[in-house]
Amino acid sequence: MGQRRARRGALEEFTAGYQGFLVVRGLSPVSVRHRMAQWGALGRWLEAEGLGSWELTDRVAERHVTVRRSAGKVTWVSTRSLGLPLTYLRGVGVDAAY
Repeated sequence: MGQRRARRGALEEFTAGYQGFLVVRGLSPVSVRHRMAQWGALGRWLEAEGLGSWELTDRVAERHVTVRRSAGKVTWVSTRSLGLPLTYLRGVGVDAAY
């Protein structure tokens, strides 16, 4: 049986590039796996909110982590934790009005 691939929502088109970005930065395979889970959760949340990748402003990022904290999540619950995803997206030209 094959491995199930998680949906990445609004960030789907950037998933392969982001994974490569993490590998090039020297993250361990386990860290890459965790970061990709974060990426998927962020993309699905954006999609559920009716937002596209280009709308991921600092304010939207803060809202995302606030929702995660309110839901009782204990990982990826600070805006600092979104540093790598935001750096990658801005680096490939997905610039939102900060």
